[in-house]
Amino acid sequence: MNAIDFVGPGKSEFLKFAEGRVVKLSGDKKTAVVWDGVVKPFGHDTRYKVVSFLTDPEFAYLLLMGSLALLYFEFTHPGSIFPGIAGGVGLVVAMVALHKLDVEWGGLMLIFLGIGLLIAELFIPAFGLVGAGGIVSFLLGSLFLFDPVKSGGYRLPLGVILPVVVVFALVFVVVSILVLRTARVRKRGGAEELLGQRALVVRLDEGSVTGMAEAQGELWKFHARTPVSLNEHVIVRGYEGLVLAVEKEIKRERERKEET
Repeated sequence: MNAIDFVGPGKSEFLKFAEGRVVKLSGDKKTAVVWDGVVKPFGHDTRYKVVSFLTDPEFAYLLLMGSLALLYFEFTHPGSIFPGIAGGVGLVVAMVALHKLDVEWGGLMLIFLGIGLLIAELFIPAFGLVGAGGIVSFLLGSLFLFDPVKSGGYRLPLGVILPVVVVFALVFVVVSILVLRTARVRKRGGAEELLGQRALVVRLDEGSVTGMAEAQGELWKFHARTPVSLNEHVIVRGYEGLVLAVEKEIKRERERKEET
């Protein structure tokens, strides 16, 4: 049938064969342009290699089984944290790789899961495991966010993804440090440590039963059952939130005298 004019081992051989050949296009004879260049193959970028590895059928199957095993371990051993995070992220990736979940929806789920894990890290003492899982989930979600087949070949480059992930990681670290410092201050200066301690009345409101008192170098709001005087020492008997319940120190002295 003369359907094939040339069979060669590579592109360079084909281009040499095509030099100067006359072909007929729409009834007109055309001469092929002489080409004197070098073929430079363009390899796949890192993002494509990562996604291709994650979506390999064999790896996807192993990832699915491993994720289910990790989730089972988390359910049978609550509080392990890491198996649950790894299993959840791996399960979403496996569903995308096995074409049970659209690439875009899988990417969105991973991104929202990552943000949720970053927020959860602020309330769960997991030594950074939850936050690290959130960063990994956010990164994978960004890689899966656009399906090149449906988006006309468009995909987010790593030059955009990595800076965003780094910014999220830095924000997470800064917020975690601030929350940790706040927790330490609250623990060190909690109202429960003031029970039975003396406090000095430095300001009185109308009625002389509420105001501000200084205790251990800190100012606290207080409420007393009976009127107190300015610059008078009172005893902390309890607290409700950040308001101390106090009574006059004279009562404590009277109790000591009665005991003796």
